Amino acid sequence: MEVRILQDLASEPVTLQEVRDYLRITTTAEDDTLNILITSARERLEKYTCLSFGEKELKVRWDALDSTVYGKELPYQPNAAVTECENDNGDTISYELKGLEYKKIYLYGSAGVNVTYTAGFQTLPNGLKNALLKEIATEYEQRENFILDASGEPLSNDAKRMCSSYTRNLWLGN
Repeated sequence: MEVRILQDLASEPVTLQEVRDYLRITTTAEDDTLNILITSARERLEKYTCLSFGEKELKVRWDALDSTVYGKELPYQPNAAVTECENDNGDTISYELKGLEYKKIYLYGSAGVNVTYTAGFQTLPNGLKNALLKEIATEYEQRENFILDASGEPLSNDAKRMCSSYTRNLWLGN
């Protein structure tokens, strides 16, 4: 499975002012740095959770599927809406989307399946927003180059803990 972001979020799920308030920063002197930290922390947490923290357009590709109907959960959800489903030849493939918040796509096998869709939270849940603020704070306050744990995961332990109940482990059978 290969995923590509075609169009990223129009705006970040936390504002610069929210980050300043969280960090207790009263000046605008570090705004450029904070904007970079907001985006990079969001991108890392999205990869860790396999969720989209806001609405974006994505394309997922599976190399090949069996000739039977397959159910694959679309990555970087929730709230997926498919705009295009085709094989490597550009032929449209019929599909069915099932699920409430986290959707699976059911389609007939083909050599190379490409699905274009939009997905993401309209409003980020408070738990994920708090994890994002915690990750930004950790990156701001500890600017050294170090590994946070033995796995080499570049996220703070608090942010990972806060995200754990939201995480979609799609690599476990997708």
